Amino acid sequence: MRISINRKLLMGVVLSSALVTVFVTIFQLYQEYNSQIDVTYAQMDTLIHINGDALETSLWDLNQPQVDSILKGFFAHKTVDYIQLEFESTNGKSVKNLGSIPKEFFNKTFELVYDENIIGKITFYSDKEQVYTYLWGDLFQIIVANGVKTLFASFLILYMINFLLTQHLVEIANYFSLYREATNHDEELTLERFGGEQFNKNDELFILVSKINEMLSSIKGTHQHLEEKIRVRTCELQKAKDVAEKAVKVKAMFLANMSHEIRTPMNGIYGCANLLLKSINQPENKELIEIIIKSGDTLLVLINDILDFSKIESGHVDLEHLPVNLRDILFDVQQMLEGNASKNNVDFKTSVAEEVPVLIYGDTVRIKQILTNFISNAIKFTKDGEVKVEIIQLSRAEKEVELQFIVSDEGIGIPKESLENLFKEFSQVDSSTTRKFGGTGLGLAICKGLVEAMKGQIHVESEVGKGSVFSFIIKAMVAEHREFICLTDEHVKKMERKHLPKIKILVAEDNKINQFVARKILNKLGYNPTIVDDGYGVLQTMEKETFDLILMDQHMPGLDGVETTKMIIEKYSNDKRPKIIALTASAMKEDRDFCLDAGMDAFLSKPMNEELLVEKIYDFFGPGEEDRDIS
Repeated sequence: MRISINRKLLMGVVLSSALVTVFVTIFQLYQEYNSQIDVTYAQMDTLIHINGDALETSLWDLNQPQVDSILKGFFAHKTVDYIQLEFESTNGKSVKNLGSIPKEFFNKTFELVYDENIIGKITFYSDKEQVYTYLWGDLFQIIVANGVKTLFASFLILYMINFLLTQHLVEIANYFSLYREATNHDEELTLERFGGEQFNKNDELFILVSKINEMLSSIKGTHQHLEEKIRVRTCELQKAKDVAEKAVKVKAMFLANMSHEIRTPMNGIYGCANLLLKSINQPENKELIEIIIKSGDTLLVLINDILDFSKIESGHVDLEHLPVNLRDILFDVQQMLEGNASKNNVDFKTSVAEEVPVLIYGDTVRIKQILTNFISNAIKFTKDGEVKVEIIQLSRAEKEVELQFIVSDEGIGIPKESLENLFKEFSQVDSSTTRKFGGTGLGLAICKGLVEAMKGQIHVESEVGKGSVFSFIIKAMVAEHREFICLTDEHVKKMERKHLPKIKILVAEDNKINQFVARKILNKLGYNPTIVDDGYGVLQTMEKETFDLILMDQHMPGLDGVETTKMIIEKYSNDKRPKIIALTASAMKEDRDFCLDAGMDAFLSKPMNEELLVEKIYDFFGPGEEDRDIS
């Protein structure tokens, strides 16, 4: 609700008058209070002046009846409510009290002197309640008197302000309201004194009105120019935004296509190399095949790093929010990197503090990715030393916990001047690092992006020749700790044994080389798969035969894997249709989600990984009644 200036001033005047009245009344009461106390002290002085000599003589003569009589005379005075007399007697120091001491009092003490000897002292106590009663009786009169005087002065000032200033401010405000509502308002602002008299040119209000008119004229002159500039700039920004969005889409599409096109031939190279490695015995040839496989691994890491960095750079990192067992993650990473640690003669140690929760909500894959990068770097740059991994709890509040992951090594260390750029893309300590140890310079930049996506912080400390400490801190919600099945020796043996169940497999793959690789890998596992070129081949073959598992390529000519899957799900019930595993060179998370949302049961990216395929087969079918030796 809009309140007028006059009303605001009136409210201000009333409030100010009330405050002034209160303060003036308090001040007057304070002065009156002190005045009453001074009067009481003066009356006490008069009592002593009149009867003091008689009291001193009686005390000197030890005339107790006379002393008591004088004290009663003092006590009879209205200002005295309690008397305390201290004096020297034949028994030593004596004290006489008369009356009862008030709760609130003020007092005054007088020395008693006889023949220049101090023979005692007397203290008069007066109850403050008498003063309060007196002040309370005058309070109403004081408030009324002060209130009337203050209000009269305030309203006089208010009238003068309104006459000289407020009415003109209202006119100015009304003018601006009219100016704001009208699109074309050309009339200038003018003000007149009472009776139509014009303002003097030196008057502040005349100067204010002149400046307002100049300002409005300037605004009107530039308004259209500014609108045109804004329109042009908006068009430019929209075009730039469209170009940037298009560039991001083109870049993402390019990376996805390049990943797909590289992974397709890599599947042939990688698959054939693995098959050759297990089929030859000559050490020289095995070494050559291992070089091919390691080079393929390096190329795959590079492809994955580029894809991850592109997602982080564009802000499209999707993090899962599922229960995570940190001890299992650390165990998996340790198992994966123990071989590298042994080659470098590194003492690889891990520890998780007892207070760290068993389960937290987070992204298992991304946490494992960060730890793997930190630990693999620590092992790579350490020779004959120690690499230690710790997970500790920094704080905990109800369901939220703050955890720190620390990876320390005794490696070559990093110069201080290189630490600043360590987490930047394509950055390494120097060019010799790449030549000697390999790497793309993207790993730590990706780790930094992932930690920041988790709302955490990443940190590094290092000293040349002594080693480095990489760490990151994240906050996470504690997940409910449920009972988990403990793996017994029997379970472990069942998982490790080289047997698979008897199942019929159909492979949908349009690339002839990938068909060859898939057939050879499945033959080696003990299966004789049926292979078709596209989705139509899948549907036609399923009319003739029944299959337990379909390895489905996502991109195929004619009918692709996603549409084929939807048609299978629509035609067959869940208990009768085969399990479908996406086996595709498209490795983006969007591709994985696309396949799983279409109804596929699992997702594997190319190159085809034999161990992951075996794991999925066990997940779906378990060991059969009659197992087949696949060694």
